[in-house]
Amino acid sequence: MIKKIKNKYLLFLAFLVVLLFGDAGFVHAALEVTYPSIPLLAPNPPTASSTLPQYIAYWFGLLIGVAGILALISFTVGAVQLIASFDSAEAASNAKDRMKGSVLGLVLTLASFIIMQTINPNLVSLTLVPPPAQTISNLPPQPGVYFYLDSNCVGQDSMGNNNALGPIPSQDDLGSVFDGNVRSVKIINDYTNGIYYGVILHEAMGLQNGGKCTPPIIPVGCLPPNGCCQTINTIAASAVDIFTVNTTPTTSGTGIAFYSEPYGWDAGQNAAFANIAANQIKSTPSPIANDGTTLSYASSYAKIQRPTPYQADCPDFWTCPGSIEIKGNYLVALYSSGGGTVGKACDGSDPSGCRGSVCCSGAETCSGGKCTNAGGSSYCQTFIPKAKSKGVENLKAQPVVAAGGGALTNIYIIPTKSQ
Repeated sequence: MIKKIKNKYLLFLAFLVVLLFGDAGFVHAALEVTYPSIPLLAPNPPTASSTLPQYIAYWFGLLIGVAGILALISFTVGAVQLIASFDSAEAASNAKDRMKGSVLGLVLTLASFIIMQTINPNLVSLTLVPPPAQTISNLPPQPGVYFYLDSNCVGQDSMGNNNALGPIPSQDDLGSVFDGNVRSVKIINDYTNGIYYGVILHEAMGLQNGGKCTPPIIPVGCLPPNGCCQTINTIAASAVDIFTVNTTPTTSGTGIAFYSEPYGWDAGQNAAFANIAANQIKSTPSPIANDGTTLSYASSYAKIQRPTPYQADCPDFWTCPGSIEIKGNYLVALYSSGGGTVGKACDGSDPSGCRGSVCCSGAETCSGGKCTNAGGSSYCQTFIPKAKSKGVENLKAQPVVAAGGGALTNIYIIPTKSQ
């Protein structure tokens, strides 16, 4: 008897599956059919605007009702068979089994509905609860460098990420949305992993090119979630150097050598050199300026033979920039006057900084009788070590000191971590 009941339930479940999913056009048809109300079991028939859980709840109640009708029909058939069995004991027994099975099936079906309704009505009335909205703008900020179209690191952007492009690595081109439109930059350092970011913004596309750029921006602190915001108003940035500063500079390498001739590390070049040792390089670099107040990059002639006139013409790297040997993970940024008036004599009493035919240009100001560019933009070019190269092989061919450049005014040496 139990086996027969199991078989009936399997057939009933198969009927449900075919009824619900056998027709590929079920969902489409569901939107066009007017469903009847079924008291107690499905009092709220679905409409064209109903959701999938409402359809499921309706069909669940409907199928309970169908199961009751089928059980009643089966019970009636069993009763008729019992009456017609006459003196056949076997037929009477089969009819009684059918009637008992019908009653048991109906009881189990109704009991399951009543139990679920009693425990939790939502079990028979499904509801889809969408997860809370999680947009890019409310995600926790990741450490990195972010660029904004408005000052103070606010505004709207094309990425929906609090007006920011980032975090990103160094870029030869910031893209059509941000090219020339960066108004502020936010730096968020990763204190946990000891990662501290810095940037140099370039006006020209392509980091291999020279052009106007900002001094290195290496703020201190800048921890999540707010980081540090720097307004950019001196250049229309189109490219950017992004680097991670090594807070233990002596582990970046063995230093930098500056030569008076191209390929100065080759003995045949007989080049004078100025060596900057690793312990002279700081993790928060200040500009090494050509003003006699810091490292002079005076060229050494101790190991080479050069005529006296050559030594007089090339007393230091500022005067004769030939090549740079980068012995480790360092970023070297060279700044020049870029055709401007940095370093030229001016008159501080004149509002325009003019002295004779010389006037300080652009963002330059007259300070101490000379045109300076403190905190503004100036012509620069950045260099990092490349595979199978010792550094900058021929500075005379580089834009920063060749066409478009001018006399070197500042040098930054930044110890970095390998990426």
